Amino acid sequence: MKVTESSDHMSFQFLKLLREKNPAWRLLTAQQAPFIAAFLYQEFIAENKRQIAEHELIGSLDSYINELNQGQDEDLFLRSGHEYLDIWTDDAHGWLRKFYPTGEDEPYFDITSQAQKAIEWLLSLKQQTFIGTESRLITVFELLHQIVEHSETNPELR
Repeated sequence: MKVTESSDHMSFQFLKLLREKNPAWRLLTAQQAPFIAAFLYQEFIAENKRQIAEHELIGSLDSYINELNQGQDEDLFLRSGHEYLDIWTDDAHGWLRKFYPTGEDEPYFDITSQAQKAIEWLLSLKQQTFIGTESRLITVFELLHQIVEHSETNPELR
């Protein structure tokens, strides 16, 4: 099988490397992907925030962890919010960026573009389902209209 230059971006070797190195792909394949993506969506994307102070983000994450762990036989998430933020900002994950704004002593966090792309892709899965359902509903109405139009020849009765 001959691989052309235009398909290099879809070669086995390239995709294997991408899976290992790309933060978006790593987020989608992470064991706790639903937890991570839901939290990052809730805090950054849904709220349209570009930066959140560390104390605020840790408080939100600790609350979210407690909420998810309630009613479970065993805690699903054993780390603290601070520990998760450290992991999510390290080079192996790269889902958050930690930085110090000018004149601030407290670190702030921002979602990386790769993590945002992964979450937006997850959102697009829901939208595609809706579009498919909507188009099927339109088809049903069109078929009902055709049945009504063609079943009775008398326009007044129709």
